[in-house]
Amino acid sequence: VGSIYSSMGDYERAYEYIVRSIAVVQQKGMQSEESEFLITLGQLYARQNRFDEAVTTLHRSLTIAESMQARRFSYTIHRELADIYAKTDNYEAAYIHFTTYHEIKEEVASADVEKKIKAVEISFEVERTRKQNTTYRRKNTELSNLLQEVANLNAHLQKVNEEKNELLGIVAHDLQNPLCSILIIGRLLRDDATLSQEERAEFIESIISTVSHMSELISRLLSIN
Repeated sequence: VGSIYSSMGDYERAYEYIVRSIAVVQQKGMQSEESEFLITLGQLYARQNRFDEAVTTLHRSLTIAESMQARRFSYTIHRELADIYAKTDNYEAAYIHFTTYHEIKEEVASADVEKKIKAVEISFEVERTRKQNTTYRRKNTELSNLLQEVANLNAHLQKVNEEKNELLGIVAHDLQNPLCSILIIGRLLRDDATLSQEERAEFIESIISTVSHMSELISRLLSIN
């Protein structure tokens, strides 16, 4: 409010509001606001050509700003002091404050650039990490799916193996009986000379039929393997 009245040329009301504001922030220990209001008060004094009071007020603000390392306030105060000293023909003091103003301003600008660069670097790192995490999640999903496929395949192979073993047991049993029959008939044909030609022919036919059945079983087994 004080700044508004000051810009309108109503310096009395501007002074009243600014001084009241300074008293409030001093009571609450708000140093940053106190320094800022003192700058405004110093500018008000300068507009009224009350240069001594302006310099004193601005130095009070500068002391607070430097204790807080508030560099933006500091370079603003040095700029105001440079202007006042130039108006009062104290060019040596004006030069000192003008030089300090530019040094601090460049320092602040450099710090701002550094912060922006750091922010960009952090943003880039966050994005890179996000992309990496997305890639890792995708690869983990793919690996999980692959492991599930392997597990399913192993389960299927185990089932097929069990079925094959069961079939082998059945075939072995089915082959055992015909082999016994062939063995008995073969010994009978070798050892019994009393067999007639018709009986021998019948036994031989039985052997052929049995072997044919066994061959069929073996072919089925081979086709499964």
